[in-house]
Formats: sequence, structure tokens, C-alpha cells
Amino acid sequence: MKHYIQTVFGRGRGSCTATAIACVLDLEQDDVPNFAAFGRLRWIDALAMWCEAQKIHGRYLHASDGDPAPGTLTVASGFGPRYGCIECRWFGLPNETVLDEKGCPRCPRCNTVPAPIRHSTVWQDGKTVHDPHPSGQGLAYPPDGWWIFERCPQDGCGQCGLPGATRERRLRAEALLEEHGVAGGANIENHGATVVPGGDASAARPSEPAGA
Repeated sequence: MKHYIQTVFGRGRGSCTATAIACVLDLEQDDVPNFAAFGRLRWIDALAMWCEAQKIHGRYLHASDGDPAPGTLTVASGFGPRYGCIECRWFGLPNETVLDEKGCPRCPRCNTVPAPIRHSTVWQDGKTVHDPHPSGQGLAYPPDGWWIFERCPQDGCGQCGLPGATRERRLRAEALLEEHGVAGGANIENHGATVVPGGDASAARPSEPAGA
């Protein structure tokens, strides 16, 4: 396993997930695109296309379905310790917010209510074994679930990608990759993005990628 540190930060644009994917799959950090760069609702299409192009099987295991198999390196998805402001893009720790008269945290810049930022770490046997964020603080709460990625044992079996990825989804993802100047699921922007619960194609998808 590699131990990379993410280089892109911020709510919905950070590179924690793709960095964690590179660590788990023992890839070069620049070989995994920043899926968060595709924005809300579209990052999952880019992830599906990239997995298919790279001959990788990816799936999401929700916490309600049990824990990953012992010894499995996964990308854990949950909330990190940092808060982010949608209005002014400020992000920081809870003790850096300003409390209003009701004791609720407020952004120190614009006084709006910030929200916890989703984050991804490398997880194994019930704990974070590597945090791509330079703070090394990991997740603030137990994960919502885990992304599990495996190289195709047949080097291309027709089932690579994410479960339930239809032809329409693949074509849409391919168009997105071309829009960002990416050929065949290569690099769009240094390092990865973040991952939020998704499951298979029939499950509810997150509307915004995480990015502590």
C-alpha cells in the first residue's frame, strides 16, 4: 500500500477519495483523477468510467450491510472533523467557528451556518490505517460505508466498473471525461476526490462528493 497525501482541499472538491484509491490499489497518485472535479451528481459517472477503463471492479458496501472482510483494504466514507461553508468556501475545525447566541457554530468569515465535510480514508480491520489529509485526524465518526476496489483477475471480463453501470451511464461518463480533456479514464487533475455512499445503481446516490 502507498501512503500518499492529498493536494486538493475543500468541500466538494478535495482529493481525499482518489488519493485513498491510489493508496489501496498501489497506483501512482497522478494515475487516479480527481472525480470531485466533475461536480455534483456527475462524479459517480466518472468513477464508473474510470474503473471500467482501468479494468477495476468497484463496489460500495453500506455500513448497514456489515463490515468488509478481514484484511481487506478499503476506502472508508464518512464525515471528517472539519467544517465547510458553502457561501464563502471557508473550511476549518469546529473550534475555529464562531458560536451564535444559541450556541450554534457559524462561519467566522460570513456568519452563515457551516456543515461537516465528508472525507475518505484508507480503512482496514475496523480502523483507519492511513489518512490522506495532512492532519492525520481521520474520520470524526464511524464510516457510513466502504468502497472496495479490486483489479480484474482476468484483465478485462466485461464486468469491470461499478455494479449496475448501464450503457447510458458509460456513454454519459465518456462524454464527461472528454469534456474535461481525459482519454480513456486517464488523469484530469492531480489526484483524487472523495467518495460518498452510493451502493449499486439502484441505491440512492450522494449529490455531492466529499472533500476535506
